[in-house]
Amino acid sequence: MLACPSCENQVSETSYIETYVASFNNQKYKLYHCPQCDLQWWEPLKIIPEFYEKEGDKAYAAFHMGVYENIGENYKMFFDCIPAKAGRLLDVGCGDGRFLREAEKRG
Repeated sequence: MLACPSCENQVSETSYIETYVASFNNQKYKLYHCPQCDLQWWEPLKIIPEFYEKEGDKAYAAFHMGVYENIGENYKMFFDCIPAKAGRLLDVGCGDGRFLREAEKRG
């Protein structure tokens, strides 16, 4: 049994809903769903840092080298629909930080 990372509900190890095998290291990841809190998460939760650097995400690497700084259309929609105001912003699952960088520019 696995414990849900959010609510600690017990989920059977055989009840995964999807698998992914990383081409970088042939590591198998399994996607689980918690029926109690509706969270989905991948096991193993720990991922090696080289995954992001070797898996082929050129945009991720380019952003951190300062080459790529434009925001995507999905971010533009957020800024167009939500009025900007000074304050604090929590970006859950912030990816490469591009969204937060743009939010900071806009105050």
